[in-house]
Amino acid sequence: SSQKATILRVLRTNPDCTASELALMCSLNEVQIRKRLPDLEREGLAKPGIVRRGLNRAEQTWAAVVTGEAI
Repeated sequence: SSQKATILRVLRTNPDCTASELALMCSLNEVQIRKRLPDLEREGLAKPGIVRRGLNRAEQTWAAVVTGEAI
């Protein structure tokens, strides 16, 4: 869908985004973002992560999966 494409475009240039940050950058609401992220993960296009921000404050983040990387 075009929403998925938009989310992936943003994740490629802004890794480690929260759903809230993605919603702002994609001009979508957070519910739409949260519905699409698990689909992107199942398709192997996005992966979740955890980032610590501030004292003992962890947030779930998302990044695009980079394919074709040399190991």
